[in-house]
Amino acid sequence: MDWYIQRKSTVKRTGDNTYHVTYSFTNTLQPGEAGSLPEYITANAKGGVAVNRVVIYTPAGGEVSNVSASNGSSFAQVQAKDHMTYMDDISLAPQDTVTIEYDVTTAAGSANLKLDQTPTIGDPAITYEY
Repeated sequence: MDWYIQRKSTVKRTGDNTYHVTYSFTNTLQPGEAGSLPEYITANAKGGVAVNRVVIYTPAGGEVSNVSASNGSSFAQVQAKDHMTYMDDISLAPQDTVTIEYDVTTAAGSANLKLDQTPTIGDPAITYEY
């Protein structure tokens, strides 16, 4: 189903070492189209509903706060080795968009925040506003 998911994000500097991140997922599958797709594409995506596991890692020496999702999802804080993460599974029905927003504080003197994501089929569409 990843073929049908478009991702778009913006990283905006809000202070010396603070940023606001907006990350959107859109399921571009047309309603009713899922039934005509082979199972190797849809897998467990019943009715074309795609599920994306989202894990937001804190940067070294920094923190993430104010995590929210437009669909009301609640992100759980989960310790992953030496980083605190925020994690949730985001469900996207055909033609749905879910937007996740959060704030990031980096360690003093750090380079500009760069968003790192799992490689995708298309352009990662990341806009940086420093």
